[in-house]
Amino acid sequence: MSAYLVFNHHSLPFTDRKQAKAALPDFLRICEKAIRLGKETILIDHGHDQHWFNLELAPGYTWKDWHDQAPSETQNPERLYDQIRAFRSIATRQPFFLESDIAAGADLYEVWHPDQTPAPAAFLAACWHDAPLLSFATQPQWQISPFSVIVRTLDMQGNLQETSSEITNIHSLSIIEGLSATWQAARDEAFRKGRDLWQHRSQRYPNLIFCGKSESQLCNWRQSETTFEQVKQVLDILDQFGRQWQTGLIADYSHDALRNLGLQHRVSGESESCAANSKRRRERTFYLPTGEKAYFENHVKLSNGQRMHFFPDKKTCSVHVGYIGTHLR
Repeated sequence: MSAYLVFNHHSLPFTDRKQAKAALPDFLRICEKAIRLGKETILIDHGHDQHWFNLELAPGYTWKDWHDQAPSETQNPERLYDQIRAFRSIATRQPFFLESDIAAGADLYEVWHPDQTPAPAAFLAACWHDAPLLSFATQPQWQISPFSVIVRTLDMQGNLQETSSEITNIHSLSIIEGLSATWQAARDEAFRKGRDLWQHRSQRYPNLIFCGKSESQLCNWRQSETTFEQVKQVLDILDQFGRQWQTGLIADYSHDALRNLGLQHRVSGESESCAANSKRRRERTFYLPTGEKAYFENHVKLSNGQRMHFFPDKKTCSVHVGYIGTHLR
């Protein structure tokens, strides 16, 4: 399961602002709990305010209205400020699907209800990202967990594949409390696996040089098992390329050389506009073991918006891995 929650905008609006205000404290406690358990980003569909402030909770009532009016209405200011801090700490990202998701086949992916009616867009995002829904319990239909769905995909030969699946729907504190132990165990396991990979990197990837942010990112890994497996697959390909490059079996670095070795994810360099932007270029620049700086423009696009940036050093025929994390600006 990924580090995302998918906000179910279909569960809004409430009938009136009184209902919305009554539901917000529990909703924010759910968010606090989810963040502590490693769910650091809430995905929001396009067309909604990215920072939530203008999201309409009830007719004529937004998060901004709650934020601005709450201090004058509360008898427990300390708890209110905790809620405001929780609200401000929530990281959001939109849209549901990045270009990398589309390239990986999100546009060939459908989610249906068992009665053969199309499921809402938030259901599609939850299945694609292997993430729970985060819903307001506005109506009985949003007070169900899990939802049973049918997932339909096209394989490489164009054949339709159909599987049954379930989507966890977090609509109450009791739901997330029931998930806490499982999520904590998964998070602990991800930490362990990332640290194990780092500790044994010289044995598993003898032809790669790790630098930049790669150590801290692997040792503090919080992404899904699926993405972690992709990281290992890409590192295997880069290590194989590095070995053949150093022995002369491959003359020079190219994206095609990685593809010929079996790389199935998109690999590319950065655009000229990115290279010309000092802030963006600096984010992709890391120190090599020699003390020199290098621009790690080459990157592999993984699921859930993750990227692996690397630098093929043509002077030494060596591959440096500098960044394994969220999509840089």
